[in-house]
Amino acid sequence: MSSFILACTVFLEPPVVERLHKTFAKVHYHPDGVLPKEALQEADILFTEMVGVPSQITDLKAEIPNLKLIQLVCAGSEKALACPAVKNYAAQSDRSITLANASGIHVLSIPNYVVASILGAYHQLSRQIIFGAVNKRWATRAEIEITDKPYYARSPRGRTVGMLGYGALGRESARLLSCLGMNIIAANTSGSATEQTGYIIDGTGDADGSIPETYYSTKDRASFEAFLERCDVLVSSLPNTSATQYLIGPKEFDLLPKNALLINIGRGNLVKSGQFLSLLPVPLV
Repeated sequence: MSSFILACTVFLEPPVVERLHKTFAKVHYHPDGVLPKEALQEADILFTEMVGVPSQITDLKAEIPNLKLIQLVCAGSEKALACPAVKNYAAQSDRSITLANASGIHVLSIPNYVVASILGAYHQLSRQIIFGAVNKRWATRAEIEITDKPYYARSPRGRTVGMLGYGALGRESARLLSCLGMNIIAANTSGSATEQTGYIIDGTGDADGSIPETYYSTKDRASFEAFLERCDVLVSSLPNTSATQYLIGPKEFDLLPKNALLINIGRGNLVKSGQFLSLLPVPLV
């Protein structure tokens, strides 16, 4: 058993909470996000949501004097870094507290969403379900199709998926989609295969980056355009950086093949929402 004391503001299933009690010397479990004074005074580790330190705290060193680690439940850390307590601490010279994300743990859920989104779009499942619920009958082909062809179940086999960003989520998505017979290409800053790093769950991902048949560079405009022109499905898993902000706009959409799909499992500032909505052929119902 660890000698550390844990304060947790993340909702967890009872068996997981029980495991924490068996692992740490003491656990303060407060999924409502409000930590009592005793928890603040004792905690060595804070396990918390994406927003970071609870809003009740403004001075980390004064209010949580033993704190050594802030462990986020998510991969993104921009909200945690922006919370007042962390910003105040970052302005100080003390560097005894570590902020850690959970990059790599979501490969068991988000890549499944990517697969489901592609299959759902190719089979128009959401439109069929909504139409049936509203009209209490099966739809005709014309009533659910959004292209110039009659409805039919499209197969993912043989189509090309472009992975924009090739980290943990991109690699596991690529592995799953390749099982469906889809061709995988990838675009990253280097334009070449790299080894997978960080936390890796056994049996997931693409350790040596060998799944994509071709790599393209996001730093080379000609290379990036050649990448987009091949993407029947564009899957973005990019982080929020100055280089990725609004990387996809009208010019990039025009390069995609007709009826291409965009699935964004990265940060929302990849594309301006207004630009994206203006390109949709029909209102979303």
